[in-house]
Amino acid sequence: MPSTFRAFLQSKNVQPNQSFNERDESYFVAALLMLRLGFHDTLGHAALDAVATLADDTDDPLASIRGGPETTNALIFVSTFMCFFKVKPRSFMQAVQEFNQYFIPGFADDVGKRIQLFGLVNAAFSQALMDASEWPSFESFFRSWEEERKPQLAEQS
Repeated sequence: MPSTFRAFLQSKNVQPNQSFNERDESYFVAALLMLRLGFHDTLGHAALDAVATLADDTDDPLASIRGGPETTNALIFVSTFMCFFKVKPRSFMQAVQEFNQYFIPGFADDVGKRIQLFGLVNAAFSQALMDASEWPSFESFFRSWEEERKPQLAEQS
């Protein structure tokens, strides 16, 4: 059975991205959902940990989040941000793809990545209108995560 996020995409007639581990993707989407709902920094990370720890299915923390209108709208926003629902400018889509490639692999078990994500968010992620055509750029949502990962890339070399 697909994760809650992949089932949600399929219910909207959108093909999920099968290139990521489903558990990592589910944790990442849950984190983005927390960010959209306004849980930033330490509070956001703590909220994600609480949801994941108390989830009925620890591989799919989204499964335990009850979907009212606000949660559903937040999930639509996250899905749109991740480039599932609307086509956006190429530069935006490339930035999101690189962002996902950096964060999603290993996200479920990498506390450092989770803390980093919650620290990078700009207020626009919680406040932006749903209409993707109104989004000025990827950078309006997250401060430069490339700068944050430069030390890690240097260590890998």
